[in-house]
Amino acid sequence: MDEVIVHTGQHYDYEMDKIFFDELAISESDYHLGVGSGGIQKEAYMLKVPCVTLWEKTEWVETLEGGWNAISGTDPSHILQAARRERSDEG
Repeated sequence: MDEVIVHTGQHYDYEMDKIFFDELAISESDYHLGVGSGGIQKEAYMLKVPCVTLWEKTEWVETLEGGWNAISGTDPSHILQAARRERSDEG
């Protein structure tokens, strides 16, 4: 099993996280969940960054076009499946 680092996105601040991770010598996260705001789905879509949404639906339906966003719900197996799919689409 491969290990991955997941950033929840809660209280996310790029500069603060960079300092925190650098000081602890932790590599950057493999996944960013972006919890707390539906706006992150739209931002990911606009920047063409794959996103997995842990809800059953999204008001940002356009983000599903082209596979930039995947709806997984909260079932851990569905989350993992969506994250792996996003990851394989990147490469």
